[in-house]
Amino acid sequence: MWTLYTKDPDHWVPVETVSSFKRMREYSARGTDWVVAALRTSAFLEVDDEGKRVRRRTEVQEPKGDFERSVYAKGFPDEEPTLQKRLEDFFGKYGKTNAVRMRRTEDKKFKNSVFAEFADFATVDLFLKADPKPAFEGKELLIMSKEAYCEMKIKEKGLTGKSAVHRRGLMSSVRGFNAFREMARAAKSSNAQNKNGASAPAEKKDVYLEFMGTKLLIQQNEEGVGSVKPEDVPFVKGATLKFEGCGGDVPWSEIKVRRLSDVVGVLVSYG
Repeated sequence: MWTLYTKDPDHWVPVETVSSFKRMREYSARGTDWVVAALRTSAFLEVDDEGKRVRRRTEVQEPKGDFERSVYAKGFPDEEPTLQKRLEDFFGKYGKTNAVRMRRTEDKKFKNSVFAEFADFATVDLFLKADPKPAFEGKELLIMSKEAYCEMKIKEKGLTGKSAVHRRGLMSSVRGFNAFREMARAAKSSNAQNKNGASAPAEKKDVYLEFMGTKLLIQQNEEGVGSVKPEDVPFVKGATLKFEGCGGDVPWSEIKVRRLSDVVGVLVSYG
């Protein structure tokens, strides 16, 4: 969506493209004219005179305090096509939400838990102190603030010092694509070009991965594939288990679910 937003200098997006989005399919089946008419009723969007393009009425604003306005909830059913809409309706009963994010494993499977970001702090308090406790379709949920969830995971993993600080930073920051970060980079690049009068060749910089409080240098091969040297990886007492014989490249989900449980079973049996 960000690519579409920035593609046009005036931020117009084709209505036809919007209609093709997964969550618009049930409406787009009614025809483009119906979609255009519905968009014209929005207080946040405007449609051009030809009814071909749509855009926001105001510029995108970076949210503030989104971490503190977010809650964690667990106990939802397995994913199916209507679940996202049902989740949004559920949290919407307590107040306006900015986002309801379904949490997923590395292989994209729904974890049956979500992070929901409310529009204001009062709604967060209302949700967390609700009596009776929030229940989704008859099933009571495990709920807490996102900050409390973060602290719980840090305690579970036994992290302290720099490792705990690093973990908090990861969980409180926006992961993956961040439109506002991209805007800042673009502005910085533009300012540099204007200052120099021409675009200077990009300086190649070292890339580091921070792990357990240690910065690891990413080594790139000729194909641009990155890796770290095994000898650079820190082994923290009480927090690291080193083993061999996993057969080369193995997905973390495979190690976590199957391999480590086997190893722990062996250690318990013979320890």
